[in-house]
Amino acid sequence: MPEEGLYVRIGACFLQMRRSAHEWSLHHHYAGDPLDPTVDIHTGQDAAADDLGRTSIVATSAAGAETSLLGIAPPGDEQMLRAVVNATSEVIELVPRLANRSVVARPQRPLRLPAGQTAHLYVGTPLWVAVRVPGGPEMLELPLIVPTETWFGPSPVEGELCYSARTRAVSSLDEVPGLTTRALTRVTLINRASDAMDLERLRLPVPRLRLAWDDAIGRFVTDELELRREEDGKTANVEIKSLPAGLTVTTPPREVTRRSWSHALSALWA
Repeated sequence: MPEEGLYVRIGACFLQMRRSAHEWSLHHHYAGDPLDPTVDIHTGQDAAADDLGRTSIVATSAAGAETSLLGIAPPGDEQMLRAVVNATSEVIELVPRLANRSVVARPQRPLRLPAGQTAHLYVGTPLWVAVRVPGGPEMLELPLIVPTETWFGPSPVEGELCYSARTRAVSSLDEVPGLTTRALTRVTLINRASDAMDLERLRLPVPRLRLAWDDAIGRFVTDELELRREEDGKTANVEIKSLPAGLTVTTPPREVTRRSWSHALSALWA
C-alpha cells in the first residue's frame, strides 16, 4: 500500500506520522514559542523530504484539493520512533493527558495568604498527548511543552521529583490566557493558622486529577483542588473536588486514589 501521512502542530510541538501496511513511523520535535496557541492538522498520501532537507507534505483540504506544505527543517533534536503492528488503521487518536508527575507551579509573583483567609486561584499546567489506534495499542506519549524537572521537598533526600511550571496564578478567569498546551486547575487555598502564609511554589498532584474540555471557556480543565493549612500551621489537607458542572471526562486520572488526604505543609507548598 502507498505510504500515508498525518502532520500535527500543537503550539511548539510538531508531530509527523506515516503509515504503511504494518508500520507507523512517528517523528516529533519542538520549535518556536511554547505559548503559541496554533493548532494545525493536515492529512495526505505522501510525505517525503525535498532536496533542501525540509519536509514536504501533500495534504488534502476540506474541498478535496491537494496542497503542498513545506515544513521547517528538522532540528538536531528531532526524535523518531517506528511502531510495528499487526496492521495499521486509517484512524488514529491523539488523546490529551495531564502530566505523569506532580507539577510545581511557581507564581510569577510571590503570594501571601493572611491568617483566616481563603483564596481562589487559576493555575495552568502542561499537557501531554498520547498517540494510539482506537481500541488498540498506544504507540507514543509526549509533552506538548518540554518540561523542566525540579525537586520539591524539605531536604535533598526527602521529597519528590516533579515538573516545574511558571504560572500567573490569577484569581479571575478573565485573566487566564487561552492556551491549547495547558490545562487549567481552580485551586482553593484556605489558611486556618494564626499567621500569614507566603506562597512561592505550590505542588499540584495532577496525576490524580481528571481532565475535561470546557466548551464554554474553550479550555481543558481539571478537577478542582482544595488545599487547607490547618490550625497547627504545619499540616495541610488536600481534597480533590469535582469538575465544573456539566462537563464530560476526556481522560481519567493516571493514579486512582482517595479524594482527600493529609500532608506535612512542606510537601505541598513553600
